[in-house]
Amino acid sequence: MPDLTAADLDRLYPPPAESIQRAVLPRLIDCHEAYLKQASFLCLASGRDEGLDVSPRGGPPGFVRVLDPAHVAFADWPGNNRIETLRNFVEDDRLALLFLFPGLDVFLRINGRGRISDDAVLLE
Repeated sequence: MPDLTAADLDRLYPPPAESIQRAVLPRLIDCHEAYLKQASFLCLASGRDEGLDVSPRGGPPGFVRVLDPAHVAFADWPGNNRIETLRNFVEDDRLALLFLFPGLDVFLRINGRGRISDDAVLLE
C-alpha cells in the first residue's frame, strides 16, 4: 500500500470544527493558567536524531508553574535515571506537553521549546 499524502488525508477527513481551530493560541490565557494550577500529570514528548521519547511527569496540583503567558516550568523529579528527555534537550529543544485532568473532559497541549535550568530562583 502506498503512503498517503497530505492531499489524500484532506480528502479522507473533514476539516476540524471552527471552535477547534480557534482553540490553537500562541500564548497561554487565564483559563489555561487555571487548569495548569490543577494539573497533577503531564506527558512530555521530546526527540533527537536517535529517536523520540515520551515521559510521564507528575506531582501535587501546582507542580507546574506558569512563569508568564509563554513559559511554564516544573521540576525534574527522581526517576529511573535514564534521563532520555534531558539528553534530548541537549541536542534538540523542541517539546510537546500533554496535560490530562482526571475527572474533567478537557486536556491541554503545549508545543514549544524547552531548556534545562539549575537557576536557583526557578528551583525554589
